[in-house]
Amino acid sequence: MSRINISIAEPNHRSSHKNPTPTGGGLIIALVYIASLMLMIHYLETDSYNSIIYIIFGGLITTLFGFYDDINDISAKAKLALQVFLGVWILYIFGKEIFDYFEPYMHSLTWPFILFSWFLLVWFSNAINFMDGIDGMLTSGVILISLTASLLIILTQGFNDNVIFLLLLIPVCIAFLMFNYPPASIFMGDSGSLFFGYILACLVIKTIVDGHLSFWTWSILFGHLFTEPTVTTMLRIKLSKNWYKPHRSNAYQNLARVLDDHKKVTIISIILHIFWLLPLSLVSIYRNDFGFFIYLIAIIPVIGFTFKYGPLYSNK
Repeated sequence: MSRINISIAEPNHRSSHKNPTPTGGGLIIALVYIASLMLMIHYLETDSYNSIIYIIFGGLITTLFGFYDDINDISAKAKLALQVFLGVWILYIFGKEIFDYFEPYMHSLTWPFILFSWFLLVWFSNAINFMDGIDGMLTSGVILISLTASLLIILTQGFNDNVIFLLLLIPVCIAFLMFNYPPASIFMGDSGSLFFGYILACLVIKTIVDGHLSFWTWSILFGHLFTEPTVTTMLRIKLSKNWYKPHRSNAYQNLARVLDDHKKVTIISIILHIFWLLPLSLVSIYRNDFGFFIYLIAIIPVIGFTFKYGPLYSNK
């Protein structure tokens, strides 16, 4: 281990694990997925060649930065700077398609829309990163979201490039989950969570502008992974002057400590997705005119869970 300089995550006041555990496993996830994308665009004819090349470039930067952070524990400001850059980079990749798609809704608010899109991308990356706090949580979530999105696209649009891009995430995540499922023998680290935040943002935008899935369907699919850290942060802004500092007051982390069991909490998240978010996302593709209201229904239990076990519970 000393020869290959494996990084070890030591237990601390803001972590949820009790034993020193190797981290940085996300490097393998990212590199295997990127290699798969490269093979795909090499051997298959695709209209997405240029955008995939740009996505791969951003993915490599994200992964290497994250792995360096896993080893050297760089500052939060440097990590935020990367996320700011990635937000700009994604807008560069998909800018024209995004504006063409949303132009009917923008009216004369082009620059506010650009700034809001950039902010949303930066926050999305942060939110996904925050959900990598207990064994198996983020990995299982990515598997379920990718699989569900693939099935929804096949159901409505048939098999296409976007389905392949999503499905390629699943086998590498399943392989990693064998080592990350509670009790984890390795963590993905920032090399994995930052990469997931980036690549998922790219895939979400690509499928939206291609007309394969709607914004509200994606919002429902991320009803847990995005909503919980968002509500948690809003509560922390209200409760703490140091809301921006690292913490472990997410509801899923608090519940894992209450139950003293990561596995049960991860299973609860899986059940929520399969029996609540998945059916509602299916409804949303057939009743897209009610997408916003279906989304509000979808996040009600997540908001309730976060209020019960999130920062308010931590303060007790």
